[in-house]
Amino acid sequence: MYKLIIIVVITTALSSCATTHWEHPTKKQTSSYLDLLHCKQDAKQYAVDSGYSQDKTLIKNETDKCMNEKYGWIKEKDYPLRYYLPFPFNLFLAYK
Repeated sequence: MYKLIIIVVITTALSSCATTHWEHPTKKQTSSYLDLLHCKQDAKQYAVDSGYSQDKTLIKNETDKCMNEKYGWIKEKDYPLRYYLPFPFNLFLAYK
């Protein structure tokens, strides 16, 4: 029973290690850095103007919204650990 609990905890912890990157149908990946910089500046200014300058969730959501709506970027999740985990664990992460 304890082994099952440990496996579930480890699997849950490792599955939350996903990273994200931005994809665009026509732009190169290097263009995302400049667009992301502009969106972060706009999001921070929006947070200051609305009185929530310390709200990191608001800034993140506004940044993501700007990248998607203004510049056409799509946020993709990567699961780099799925290729390096031993057999039973990589099956959990293989299918999104």
